[in-house]
Amino acid sequence: HAVSCEGGKLFVEVDSASWRQELFYMKADILKRLNHGAGQKIVQDIILTNTRR
Repeated sequence: HAVSCEGGKLFVEVDSASWRQELFYMKADILKRLNHGAGQKIVQDIILTNTRR
């Protein structure tokens, strides 16, 4: 889930390494869709981390 968006970076926590890997490969498409939906380039990068437990 998205944790925060600061300085053009969207921080996302994921539950598993395999899901993080999948999102990593989809990152360019996700960025394109987010920025297109916003109507401007607001997110330059997505930072994927493991969920804190």
